[in-house]
Amino acid sequence: MPKLGFPKLYDVTSTVAKRKFQNQKFLLDKYSFKLDTGSPMYRFVNYRNLKPQFENGGRTIWTKLDDDIWNRWTGRGTDVNGQSTGTQGLYLSLDADGPVDTKFPEVSQYQDASVPPNQTVHYFEYRSGQKPEWKSTKASELRSMFLFTLNKPLLGVDFSFDDRQDSILMQIFNEAKQEVPDAFDKGVTLKDLYFASEDASFNRAIGNALFETTIYGAFKATSVRDYKSINLVVTGKSGIALDFLQPQGRATFLIDGVTKKSIGVVTVDDMIYNNTFEPTDPKLPPNNVIQDDLRTYTDFAENINNELDWEYVGKGLDSRINQEVINALQSIDHPFKNETDSLVKQIETYEFLEEMKKSLENDVALSASTDVRYTAAVKEIGAEGMSSLLSSLVADPKYKKLTEVSSTGETYFTAAIRSTILEKKRHWLAEESSNIQSRLSAADTRVTETSTEISKKQQDLQQIEQALKEKPQDQDLLNQQTKLNGDIAELVRDQQEAEQDRASAEKDRKDNEQERGDNSTEKTEAEKRLHERQKHDWARGERV
Repeated sequence: MPKLGFPKLYDVTSTVAKRKFQNQKFLLDKYSFKLDTGSPMYRFVNYRNLKPQFENGGRTIWTKLDDDIWNRWTGRGTDVNGQSTGTQGLYLSLDADGPVDTKFPEVSQYQDASVPPNQTVHYFEYRSGQKPEWKSTKASELRSMFLFTLNKPLLGVDFSFDDRQDSILMQIFNEAKQEVPDAFDKGVTLKDLYFASEDASFNRAIGNALFETTIYGAFKATSVRDYKSINLVVTGKSGIALDFLQPQGRATFLIDGVTKKSIGVVTVDDMIYNNTFEPTDPKLPPNNVIQDDLRTYTDFAENINNELDWEYVGKGLDSRINQEVINALQSIDHPFKNETDSLVKQIETYEFLEEMKKSLENDVALSASTDVRYTAAVKEIGAEGMSSLLSSLVADPKYKKLTEVSSTGETYFTAAIRSTILEKKRHWLAEESSNIQSRLSAADTRVTETSTEISKKQQDLQQIEQALKEKPQDQDLLNQQTKLNGDIAELVRDQQEAEQDRASAEKDRKDNEQERGDNSTEKTEAEKRLHERQKHDWARGERV
């Protein structure tokens, strides 16, 4: 996987590219292209299961910019003043799969680690009018292809490899090399940098420069894998689906380990995903066939939904939410110095919600696994197929319901997180109350002790002063007088500090008492709202 290995080369290439893109726009015009509405494009990836594959899954950049270090044409650049620079892109192909020779030259560029290579995946070869004959293979032998069409025109620049002297790529290369010669290895060529298998410094500088300085939303690039396939890179931001890509379906291909030739096959994940669309490829089963083939399994999934002890599942999820909130609070310095709303936002992250979704899916699958119908279904479509069905038809709709915002402005997760925070804050305020009481007692003790000591010292001073009336020049008496005055002055300061400590502790006691009252009221209201959501969202047999 390529990374930015030569920051100096990246910087000078980026500088030159940005200057040319801004000052010589005729160059971009020369290499610009337009894809019309309806243009097809494909995303080839290693086999994907259902998990990342909501309707938006295939058209979303999931990696954050700081972690986007392995892409060839976009991603994290060099840091400026400690801040990450760069842009992000979604990598697609303009090359459709071949009928018998789908080699997927770019597949290693788009690895998806969500499915382990050795995981078994069940599939069948679709033949019109024939009942599916389910088989299985390792995920490493399968490839997924997502088909999209544009729902609006897209302007881009053609960065396909071109080493003619007047090409835009060659101009950038020559000028960068002339400006900072020592950034380039001796004898290195444009082709060397463009097709460098392990380094992205040159290409990423150009791709980022285009997206940073122009209105173009895409560019073409030649595949480093086979030197001829054409990739399309479209700009985007992490976590936001590219809405100009219209999903049209997905297909799976079984790759022969020896010949590398492929055959089209169908998996449960394909069927669930494509049930949203009406496939136009005759090699793919139409929706009515998909629904017929899935009906036995979908009926079982719906029965599971109706029979599942959702209240029990809900208690398990609540327990996990509670533990996650506790862990999060422990990682925050002085968490309860923050407002409750602020803590909720810090904890209810995308990662937190994904973990809860995964937990819910696991609980549903575990509950279903004891049913004899589950065992029978697994023999045909595999455990991974049943997991996808149960996730799609049972767990995911329940999760969607839990993330719906109620009339109080909260999701179920927000309400549960808030309730746990307020309960933990109650404990913390009680501990703080005990600490404040200890401070009050200590301050009272100091005030009493210093007051007693001052009184004693003052009596001793009166005796010394009485004696000095008879012996005004007695040096020993004068020294005692001086020392007693100093002791009294120091004790008075101690007494004032103790009184200040007592006043401060008393203020904290009143504030703590007020805060405990406010927290108790807020906690009661939050628990009431959560209880209402629990009754509503976890009812047994409720259709979701």
